[in-house]
This record gives sequence, structure tokens and C-alpha cells, in this order.
Amino acid sequence: MLDLNYVRENLDRVGGALAARDMPATALDDFAQADAERRRVIAESDALNAERNTASRVIGALMKEGRREEAEVQRKQVGSLKDRIAELDQQRTQTEARMRELLSTLPNIPHESVPVGKDESAMLRFGVGGPSRSLISNQRITST
Repeated sequence: MLDLNYVRENLDRVGGALAARDMPATALDDFAQADAERRRVIAESDALNAERNTASRVIGALMKEGRREEAEVQRKQVGSLKDRIAELDQQRTQTEARMRELLSTLPNIPHESVPVGKDESAMLRFGVGGPSRSLISNQRITST
């Protein structure tokens, strides 16, 4: 399976390799969309976590000042933030699973030296097997 970071950083190269292997690029396109969705979810979750942390500090300050009613209002807001963060975490987990599934469908990238072709008939043959049998049998080791 291809490395997630490699595919993310080299979408064009992976797409070119798929085209060279005459493979559809739909899985790669779906991967790019899932990656964008994952990044969006992470950014939103991080922003909500920062908001929750700030609200928690405010709640602490309100409790010290004895303003419990205002603190309870803030706690309810923090509770809704926690629920949204949990939803985002679940969405992130599902998106990452989808990305791994898509990566498992992508074939390996052929080396640059591999000729492009639909099947093995496009491959070049440089010689089959090792040295001929007659060359091996005619060689003798002599000791001096």
C-alpha cells in the first residue's frame, strides 16, 4: 500500500503513474476529496477545542467571583461544544478509514525505467536466463 503522506504530497505523480498503467483515477480523486474533508474537520475541531478551553477558563473565573448563574450558562455552551467536537472526531475517524481503504486500492507506482504499456507485450526483453551452459562447462579452474 502506498504511503498516505507520499500520495498527499505527490498527487500529480501518482495520477500520472495510474494513467501509465491505464488505471482510472477515480480512487485518487476520492482520496484527495477525503483528505480535504479530513483537514477541514481537523481545523474545525481544533477551533472548537480552543473555544472550549477559553470558555472553561471563563467559567473558572466566574465561579471564583461567585457568579454561578453565568457560569452555568457557559457550562451549557461548553457541553454543546463537547458534543460537536465528538461528532467531528467520529467524522474524522470515518474519513481516515475511507482514506486507508482508497489507498489500498491504488496500485504501486512503477519505476521510471519501466516502459509504459497496457500489458507485458509492451515490455522490452533484454535476454533470458543466465550464461549459456556451454560457456560454463568449458571453463576450468587450474591450479598452479
